[in-house]
Amino acid sequence: MLVNELDLTYCEGWDPARKAAVGLLSKGAAAERDRRGEQYAVVVSAGRPWMVLEVAWGHGHWAVWLLDEQGRRTVKYDHRVLADDQIFLRHTREWRYDSAEQAEFDTGAWTRSRTFSPDGRCQEILKPKGERGGSRHTWTKADPGRLWFPMPVFGEWAFARRYHSGLSPAAAVRVTGAPDVPERVTPPWRPPAPLRPTWLDRMFRPGERFALPEMGEILMDVRPGPSLVMPHRQNDRGRSGMRRGRHRGVHRRGPPRARTRSAWPSPPSRTIPSTGAWPGSK
Repeated sequence: MLVNELDLTYCEGWDPARKAAVGLLSKGAAAERDRRGEQYAVVVSAGRPWMVLEVAWGHGHWAVWLLDEQGRRTVKYDHRVLADDQIFLRHTREWRYDSAEQAEFDTGAWTRSRTFSPDGRCQEILKPKGERGGSRHTWTKADPGRLWFPMPVFGEWAFARRYHSGLSPAAAVRVTGAPDVPERVTPPWRPPAPLRPTWLDRMFRPGERFALPEMGEILMDVRPGPSLVMPHRQNDRGRSGMRRGRHRGVHRRGPPRARTRSAWPSPPSRTIPSTGAWPGSK
């Protein structure tokens, strides 16, 4: 069936319990968040909701969920911003449900996940009986050129044809559910972020006590230590670190490129003064 019209609802995210968009936003509010790199979501409908887009450029995150007729999430395409103006398909996951009554993400649902590397390596994990049965792990090779895509521009929806074969190239786009005042709700999703250390301030405070498994209570004793020398690599432009992305606070690495051994300058060393040492060190 040819789809000639898309309805867009800008929002905080998709509520799987209500099977509806929550925290409605105007297109202008969503565009401002996009420009600042802040998170937002878009529910795309073609007769029924069939796609949920989650965007958080400040975290280098862009994800697509596909929905079935019951409003259950069935596929996730998880992308990362790894190069200027390009996104990389890092991970996919699929769910297949046995009946219309089966709950979303039921532990017995068929699942398949794939994790890709920029050079095309792919690890696939297949679980025919979900978490209630065994799994099969395979390693394959994908075409790296099919894993990179231009970074989508706000307001342009040509990319949606990758996920709906019946979408007309000339499909009209209509914004629905736009409120005069944004709804204030807690977003039902969070972009991925690195794990943060816990108790970092207490670790270097003399006299602090911790209870550790199989060790019992320990007493912190902080002692001065030597300087720590870490290798530091410069990039091909003679600058350290990663290139800065178009959004403030986003750092990106480009796709792998062939280099000769002499193309990289010799990595200098950087000396970092130590502020303390682990307990028990001398």
